[in-house]
Amino acid sequence: MKIEVLFLLTYTPMDNYVIADNFSLLAKLMDIHGDNPFKAKSFANAAFQIEKLTVPLQETPRDAIFRIKGIGESTGRSVCEMLDTGAFPLLEEYLSKTPAGILDMMRIKGIGPKKSPPSGKNSKSKPSASSSTPATKTASPS
Repeated sequence: MKIEVLFLLTYTPMDNYVIADNFSLLAKLMDIHGDNPFKAKSFANAAFQIEKLTVPLQETPRDAIFRIKGIGESTGRSVCEMLDTGAFPLLEEYLSKTPAGILDMMRIKGIGPKKSPPSGKNSKSKPSASSSTPATKTASPS
């Protein structure tokens, strides 16, 4: 399944919706991997703003892309890269380090980055009560 996703990302003509979907998926994957939440939010915001555009990004001069609301330096470079090459290496990198099961779970309605199990060492789950030291009982006065 992962190979099909990479194939679509690499060889799909990049219109506004494909670029927005790529940014949205990247934001979710960054969130799952515990990366900087502000960076993930910037890609999610860029996806939202790109979906609202009425002019195709392919027809937008490259320097004007950086002036679009919600598009900063990093996201603007990523947009230009996708338009010029048809590929998004940063997303491909995140897809390659994400277990396929996580991607499948993200397709289930109601399951998103917050509910998907954490991957790898960046797990931020709290230890359960059973994994902590056993509690000692104290005798209560009768």
